[in-house]
Amino acid sequence: MLRQCVLSVKYQSIKEEVTHSVNITSEHPANSLLLIDDIAVSSVIVTKNSYTHFNNMAAIKAVDDYESYDLFIKMDDDDVYKKDYVQNIVTFFENNPDVDIVSSEIKFQLNGTDVYIANAKDLGGNTDVDYRMPMTYAFNKKALDTIINLEEKDLFGYDDMTWRIIWKAYGLKHAAVDNAEKIIWHIHGKNVSTASFLKEKGA
Repeated sequence: MLRQCVLSVKYQSIKEEVTHSVNITSEHPANSLLLIDDIAVSSVIVTKNSYTHFNNMAAIKAVDDYESYDLFIKMDDDDVYKKDYVQNIVTFFENNPDVDIVSSEIKFQLNGTDVYIANAKDLGGNTDVDYRMPMTYAFNKKALDTIINLEEKDLFGYDDMTWRIIWKAYGLKHAAVDNAEKIIWHIHGKNVSTASFLKEKGA
C-alpha cells in the first residue's frame, strides 16, 4: 500500500511539482522504507503511531516551508488515486477562490479482491455540513491554520470528524469536487476505521 501510494502521487498528471510528505508509523520502519527506497519522495518521516489527526499533521509539519503552501491534500495510503485526481482539485480551487475545503463522492470500492460500484456519498457524522468521503479532503492554508496546533483535548475521534467540527466553528466554506471516478476506496481487514466493511469471500 505504501509503495502504490507513493507511485499514485508520482504519476499524477498535474504539471506543477507536487510535494509529497509521507509519515511512516510502522513498528518496523526500516522494513517499510525498503518498499520505497528506489523512488524519490519529497519528505519521509518516521513517528510513533498516534491519533490519525496527529499522524497527518506530522506529515505536513515535516515539510520545512509548509507554511508557504496554499493547498494541502490528504491522501490515505490504502486508497488508489488516479492520475487526474490532484489536477481536478487544483483546478477547482483556482476556479473557486472563496472555497476553503473540498471533498468528493466515490464511485468505486475495492473490497478484498473484488471491485464494486459503491457510489459512496459520505461516512456520516457530518455535523450539518455536507462533506463527502474523508479520504478525499483537500484544504487551503486558512483551513490548515485552524487545525495544525490542536491538542489531544481538542479531538473528536478520527481526524475527519475533528476537522469538520472545527471548520464549521470557524465558518469555513466547503464544496464538492467531482473526483468520484478518480479514486478507488480500498476496504481491507486492517482498515483503521472501516475494517468491518470487508465482505466475506463470495458474499
